[in-house]
Amino acid sequence: MQYYHSVHLNEEQCQACTICTTRCPTEAIRVYQGKARILDERCIDCGECMRTCPQDAKTSRVDQLDEVFRYPYAVALLPPSLYSQIPPAQFHVDGLVDALAAIGFDATADVGHGAEHTAAAYKEYLQEAAARPVISSACPAVVRLIQVRFDELLPNVIPIESPMETTAALVRETLANEGMKPEDVGIFFVSPCPAKVTAVKQPAGHSHSNVDGILSMRDVYQELYPRLNHKGNPGGRRLFPLARPGVRWGYTAAQAFEVRGIHLSLEGLDQVVQVLDDLSLGKLPAVDFIEANACPGGCIGGCLTVQSRFQGQVNMHRNIRTLPTRSPLQREDFQTRYAAGFYDMDLPLEPRPAQPLHEDMGQAMQLMLRQEEILHRLPGLDCGACGSPNCKSLAEDIVRGWTTEMDCIFILRESVQNVAKELWDLAQQVPPTLHKRDRETP
Repeated sequence: MQYYHSVHLNEEQCQACTICTTRCPTEAIRVYQGKARILDERCIDCGECMRTCPQDAKTSRVDQLDEVFRYPYAVALLPPSLYSQIPPAQFHVDGLVDALAAIGFDATADVGHGAEHTAAAYKEYLQEAAARPVISSACPAVVRLIQVRFDELLPNVIPIESPMETTAALVRETLANEGMKPEDVGIFFVSPCPAKVTAVKQPAGHSHSNVDGILSMRDVYQELYPRLNHKGNPGGRRLFPLARPGVRWGYTAAQAFEVRGIHLSLEGLDQVVQVLDDLSLGKLPAVDFIEANACPGGCIGGCLTVQSRFQGQVNMHRNIRTLPTRSPLQREDFQTRYAAGFYDMDLPLEPRPAQPLHEDMGQAMQLMLRQEEILHRLPGLDCGACGSPNCKSLAEDIVRGWTTEMDCIFILRESVQNVAKELWDLAQQVPPTLHKRDRETP
């Protein structure tokens, strides 16, 4: 299968520092011949390599703002994390809509509104779910992490669409009821991270996305910020009402606060991987719900944002004070949609296993035994200096034929020392003829 990836490597800027190889949660990066390489089947587009690369050699593929003008009616999907980027002095809900209209959008729809629908759907699902704990499906990087590395936990993932997809579906439903043709409506999500780009370009759990394009939050912010104090009404329209409960989804613990029950709120891939490891070993059976966010702080810590996550938290806390406290969600409308499967994923989440060592099972077993033999010869320090994330992955790369044991600096040093010793020993040897002359010399 061919995978789409938002995260892209700029080889000219890569300095082969190997930092990205040790930070990748799925061991999807190697450094060969002086440049990083991303393994398609293992990459989950979490953006951790973008966050940690000191050379800015990793970037995210996104759509350009010019794409907006291809559609007669363009809608901007605004994630809650966008509100964390705007300083409180410049923040005003109506002013934000006007600024987006000045950029070229005919309407805006807040993903926080879809998040309230998602939270209600989570509550309903928790009442009927057999597997415990259930894991939020809102973060596409976490969903793909489970597909690649923890596929035994896929039954625990809530088969409910993300707030982004739910909001886009509500937009299409609303505009269709107004008589608009689907092909005339372009829906663009302002993304804080590359994982959401991939979730639109190659969806997991559904056959197609209701979103037409993904814009980088940084790109939109550059156009948006100068227009926030725009005077007058350029014709902007807000499709849905907005309240604090949905906007809180921009940072960690908001999902768990809405769903309640015995829960864990995780932020950052280190925490997520640690807890998923525990779950795969049968631990944490008493937990009902796990909110897992790949980015530190939640979506406000995404690598396509402008502000630091700490400034984002401050901005968010102050900005949401201007919003209504009660959710505008209509319970009867929600129940009708839930019963009709409006919020459900339409496809099962499938595992994404790594490429086997060999197509033939017998050959694969022999390669696994060779891999174990090589691993025993390696130092076990997991330094990453070889260009592989750790010694185990280096042993695998060797049997795949991608590299050799000499790429381990410790084995290389030992080999050089052995050669040097052999040369020294050889230098001490005297040919037999010289020995004879020495005996005959007076």
